Amino acid sequence: MTDIITVHSTEPGREGYCEFMLGGFTFRRDEFFVHINWPTGSHVMSADIFLRAMQRDIAWDFFYGTVNFDAVFGTVNHYGTVDMFGGRFNESYRKAELDHMENFPSDVIRETFKAIIDDWTNSAFDPFASPAETGNPFGVKDGSNTDAVTRRRVAANRTILMVEHNLSVVSKLSDHITVLARGEILAQGNYAAVSTNPDVIQAYLGAGHG
Repeated sequence: MTDIITVHSTEPGREGYCEFMLGGFTFRRDEFFVHINWPTGSHVMSADIFLRAMQRDIAWDFFYGTVNFDAVFGTVNHYGTVDMFGGRFNESYRKAELDHMENFPSDVIRETFKAIIDDWTNSAFDPFASPAETGNPFGVKDGSNTDAVTRRRVAANRTILMVEHNLSVVSKLSDHITVLARGEILAQGNYAAVSTNPDVIQAYLGAGHG
């Protein structure tokens, strides 16, 4: 049975946008800016920059480790959980003890981000397009662009090569795995095949394993 994720938000405000809460963080937008607050501090970003960064985070499912929305706010993926930080890696915020970071299950932060970008993206704006084609993100609430923010990116005829030594990470991200030992190919296939391959076990876990 799939757990139901609750997204915490308010009724639409004066400009027509909802305010969202996740842990100690709150997110509010007006006509031009996004206001992020946390227990020890706050930050303001231009709405277009925030929405484009959030769209990248959602579209790639937090894949790229650390995603800096700007010099203050961002996320860090731990493959199953995600850190969300405000000022944690900003020298001025750290010195003033205004930084804050919380860890959330990936599905919880994912659903919250999806709700934010769906509510805050107006009909004329596409945060997934190139900067010259995104349209106008500013102004009071003016419809939505759900089709744009929920469409999937399709990479045609493209392969992403990743070098990783942590098999638990590989199992979640890779369709095809090649195992090398001393520069030679030891085994190839899906995770189930290579993780039970005797040669792989011998090379990486030792003869006495099991």
